[in-house]
Amino acid sequence: MSESVLEALEQFFDALPSGVRDDLSFMMVMLSDEELILGDDDHDFETLARRLFAARTHVGRMADLIAAVSIFDVYFAMSARKRFDLTRPKLRQASPHDGPGSVSPVLARYAVEADAIADAKRQWTGLRGTRLTPAAIAAALASPPPNRKRNPRTSAPSTAQTNKPGETHDAAIS
Repeated sequence: MSESVLEALEQFFDALPSGVRDDLSFMMVMLSDEELILGDDDHDFETLARRLFAARTHVGRMADLIAAVSIFDVYFAMSARKRFDLTRPKLRQASPHDGPGSVSPVLARYAVEADAIADAKRQWTGLRGTRLTPAAIAAALASPPPNRKRNPRTSAPSTAQTNKPGETHDAAIS
């Protein structure tokens, strides 16, 4: 179960259009560790974002998943049109389909980016309603790590006598 929710997030991220993935990667890095982006301006934010989520343990991977899902939720809750300042009346219709004379090439590029983010938001909303629900994430967190058998406690400490009088034997630990 835990691997399937992790795979669902990874598959979603990998399938994003590169512009959206780059923008989301920047946000992930900025919100996770702003020290990574200070200084040098030449960063591969996708690589930095992937490094943020490289835990080795089951609990660590689940913590990374929860952090990533939270950032994705915030990212997709924001209005890309407002972020790119495409909300003014004359820019509302900004689209590459409007023709070359209707908006500047820069605004048209941002309009395309805003549309791509809106499409990704619809996909994210669908994923959050199916494979990445809070209940699915909670179940994955509670499930044992894959390929490891859990040693369940089947009984409470026993009061069976041991070789030494007055000592008890804890069946759940032994």
